[in-house]
Amino acid sequence: GAGRIRHQFEGQYLLHYTLDNTLDKLQGVGYYDLGAYPRLKANFTTTWAHGSGVDAGVNVRYIGNYKECMDNDCNTPENLEMYSRDVDMNVTGDLFVGYTSKSKIGTTRATIGVNNVTDQKPPLIYIGFAGDSDASTYDYMGRFVYLRVSQLF
Repeated sequence: GAGRIRHQFEGQYLLHYTLDNTLDKLQGVGYYDLGAYPRLKANFTTTWAHGSGVDAGVNVRYIGNYKECMDNDCNTPENLEMYSRDVDMNVTGDLFVGYTSKSKIGTTRATIGVNNVTDQKPPLIYIGFAGDSDASTYDYMGRFVYLRVSQLF
């Protein structure tokens, strides 16, 4: 009677990422040398759905920390020890609520949501590709509100 709750977890634990450039074997896990390759990334989603057509949910995205080194080279012991800094983990959360209605013309669904509720900015990466961070890893949008309506005939 109270509805159904569903949890979903998907995660990635990167054991190793090695690039062999014929001169060296560069390790990428935990460093920014070859792009952002943190050891751990994960998404956790919880949704609630009621038989009346109302549903809601929350999604949390986690990107682990790693090191950034001078000259984009954490594989050199001197750089790793003396010229490196930690890039902090990044956590963002999304919320949504929706309603589904069935009629003679089909199924209508309306959803309103907020992505990146806390307006979490991507971490600063001094040697990042664009905007002093990494667009292929982090969401640059900041907080935004959306309304989606769909109709199935």
